[in-house]
Amino acid sequence: MGASSQKLNAVFSPQIVEAIAIRQGLQFAKESGLVPSFLQSDVLLVIQLISFHSMPFSEVGLIVKGIIVLLGSAEFQGVSFVSRTCNGVAQSLAKLAFSLRPDCFSLEDCLICIENIKS
Repeated sequence: MGASSQKLNAVFSPQIVEAIAIRQGLQFAKESGLVPSFLQSDVLLVIQLISFHSMPFSEVGLIVKGIIVLLGSAEFQGVSFVSRTCNGVAQSLAKLAFSLRPDCFSLEDCLICIENIKS
């Protein structure tokens, strides 16, 4: 299992933040030799753009283009929307990221910070 956390010193829309997180996560997985099978997010617009390979001429469109390129280089099985209420572990990890120092990367069998998080 791998995890990364990066702090951005800017204010972005939820769609852009989620797209950046997905792109960075895929890049981290690729550089670490991990092969993700599925992509899930609770931001429906981003999932729709990725699923339909739609890249509008906008900030989020440029980020989605990078995501699609990264997905094209992997044996990927699916992209799906998961409601926020069913995405408890991801929400807990996002809150935990606020307490971490910038640019934190980890590769472990099971991250210690995840052991007590319940979905």
